[in-house]
Amino acid sequence: MRGIKNTFMMWGVSVITLSQLTFAQTLREPRPFSLEADRRDGPILVWYEAELKPDIYEGYLKRIAAMGAKHVVLPFFGCQKNKESSQVGDCELYPESLFLQQAALAKKNGFVVTFLPIVLTPNGDWRGDFVPQDVQEWFKSYTKWIVGVALHAKNLGMPELVVASEFKLLFKQTNEWRQVLKEVRLVFPGPLIVAANWDKLDIEFWDESDAIGVSYYFPLSKNSLPTDSDLDNGHLQHQKTLQALAQKFNRPIHITEVGYPSLPTAAAQPWSFPSPLVNIPADKTLQKRCFESFARTWQNTTNLVHTGFWATSNPATLYANFDFEIIDKPAESAISSYLKERKK
Repeated sequence: MRGIKNTFMMWGVSVITLSQLTFAQTLREPRPFSLEADRRDGPILVWYEAELKPDIYEGYLKRIAAMGAKHVVLPFFGCQKNKESSQVGDCELYPESLFLQQAALAKKNGFVVTFLPIVLTPNGDWRGDFVPQDVQEWFKSYTKWIVGVALHAKNLGMPELVVASEFKLLFKQTNEWRQVLKEVRLVFPGPLIVAANWDKLDIEFWDESDAIGVSYYFPLSKNSLPTDSDLDNGHLQHQKTLQALAQKFNRPIHITEVGYPSLPTAAAQPWSFPSPLVNIPADKTLQKRCFESFARTWQNTTNLVHTGFWATSNPATLYANFDFEIIDKPAESAISSYLKERKK
């Protein structure tokens, strides 16, 4: 019986392998990420004010350059009234010109620059919870907005563009997203990325994206005092999941966002930043250790085409001691080391 069982197992593996190979051969060939690795990784520089202050902004850019980064990611905010709205457009608080100014200053300071489009609402609804009343109208509106962003990205010579990120519920609309990506591909020549949220990777249109994009806020360990081994095992588990998707769809991996707050919950709930902070101490050491573990497990991964570190914003803000800020914290040196190692 054992011999018969093994024979069937051998045939089963052969059939599965052949099926996977056939599937891979039918996929659209992805657009290549052509820049060298050390020019594709970098911090995400968030500017939360409606007016750009060039002296302050250039100060942030200099700090980022001192970390060894040559690439900076700039959020490009769009807005809708609430999570049920069917209309996406420019934000009154954040005019389109603000993002173009930021991009021009970053390029002037020698950076490769890319946009990360993010849709906001006035009361802070997360885009993963958007449930528009008229889904088709929302896609029509979003397509118009994101094509406009893509045209700006093209005119600025950006090498890649994130077309959508973290639309956890809306990513179920497979055909609609295929059409969005096709429309953007008509105007933008570089690779296009869809970034899934860490807890919902099973979207059905990865073949229209040129990379397996992810907002990488995976929990690493439930332990209140995680060891380095706990953190590494967490990263390796999630790396295995992403590599399986990359192999299935013949796409590289694009870690669109990765970040950790300076809190004791950084490893267990990297995405979470409670507000208001009540009796929660800062833990800058754990934030650094999470990034160090990320570096140990990811920096030599050959099919990782981008790492975007969320977030560099304003070290002078009230919550900077606790939040995702990396400048003026121990995490800054951990990311700097990662960037230097990725050049090799």
